Amino acid sequence: MKPQNFLFILSDQHSYDALGCYGHPIVQTPHLDRLAQRGTRFTNAYTPCPICVPARAALATGRYVHQIGYWDNAHPYEGARPSWHHRLRDQGFRVDSIGKLHFRRDDDDLGFTECIEPLNVVDGVGDILSCLRENPPLRAKRSGILDAGPGDSTYLQYDQRNAHNGVRWLHQHAADERPWALFLSFVCPHPPYIAPPELYDRYPLDQIPMPPQWRTADWPDHPAMAYFRRFFGFDPQFAEREIRRMNAAYYGACTWLDQQIGRVLSELDALNLTDSTRVIYSSDHGEHRGSRGIYGKFTMYDESVGVPFIAAGPDVPQGKVVNTPVSLLDIFPTALDCVGAQAADADAGLPGESIWQLANAPD
Repeated sequence: MKPQNFLFILSDQHSYDALGCYGHPIVQTPHLDRLAQRGTRFTNAYTPCPICVPARAALATGRYVHQIGYWDNAHPYEGARPSWHHRLRDQGFRVDSIGKLHFRRDDDDLGFTECIEPLNVVDGVGDILSCLRENPPLRAKRSGILDAGPGDSTYLQYDQRNAHNGVRWLHQHAADERPWALFLSFVCPHPPYIAPPELYDRYPLDQIPMPPQWRTADWPDHPAMAYFRRFFGFDPQFAEREIRRMNAAYYGACTWLDQQIGRVLSELDALNLTDSTRVIYSSDHGEHRGSRGIYGKFTMYDESVGVPFIAAGPDVPQGKVVNTPVSLLDIFPTALDCVGAQAADADAGLPGESIWQLANAPD
């Protein structure tokens, strides 16, 4: 396979089914749908951990959470274990990041040539209280559901800048002679559940499908699920209209995200880079959206651990759908394979496989 540029686009909390190309009846994601049409869509893609910080540490290192010890949101990745970005940079490839990393600190050696407007953990230490096993203080997350709706947020603004920075970066490196890697990381549709009014209005409340088992009577009788509902304030059950508002805002944020990604992909075309750049889109984990009375992630249900996964570009089959399971751990060998970098001896036991090879293999 000829080495090519690598554009890896990651979002935050985008559930595997909240895209048009994955069959959702109302979510509008035309740019990602077109990416899937000109590439390969994976139907069984999973995060290694349905929690932000551990998922991103596993993504960086290509190893499972139990192998690297980044268990929770309190202790972020700090670059101590080599990442695929380290491997590329140390072999002379340009590998930059734009947007959310959710690593420890900006001044850590995270393996990138340059980090553009990174979003890392405030003060380098995250949610310590979540590490308590017994009697942790309860979290007041209920208001986040009740306040969902149209509006503006710093996250929406941040992703607009991320897209702008992505477009500018492509202009700056369009003529690079050696393959490059760009990790473009958006924060939407992660809460707050706020969408631009014009996008929120695309999803009339009476057309919003209700999530499975949203009623109290249908909640699974499981102590862990009951604990989550109590811990985050999701019990008692939300009213049907409140759930519909939250989902309308979430879907509007998904469409906003799609628009920002579309700006970058359009620029890739305008600069004649599409035929020399392989693209992957995925997310760090999913979102329950009220199924089983849960909002957010944290569980091993498909809504939480399932993620979209689309690959496109040179040597990637067009319009193909692959059922072979893949995960974010596959990004490590995929990045190296894409630009023509070499794995180190220490990488021999990594569990991931190159997505480019999986896309071309019999399903």
